Amino acid sequence: MICTYKFGVNNVHLFVKWIGTHAEYDKLCDKNEQYTVDIN
Repeated sequence: MICTYKFGVNNVHLFVKWIGTHAEYDKLCDKNEQYTVDIN
C-alpha cells in the first residue's frame, strides 16, 4: 500500500494511492516508480 497525507489546521487526511501485492511493489521499485504513483 502506498499512501500520502495532507495536514489541515485541525486534522490530518490520509489518502490511499495504491494497493497491490509485494511482488507488484517490487516491480514498481525496480522501475524506480514507487514515489511517482498518483491519483488519476
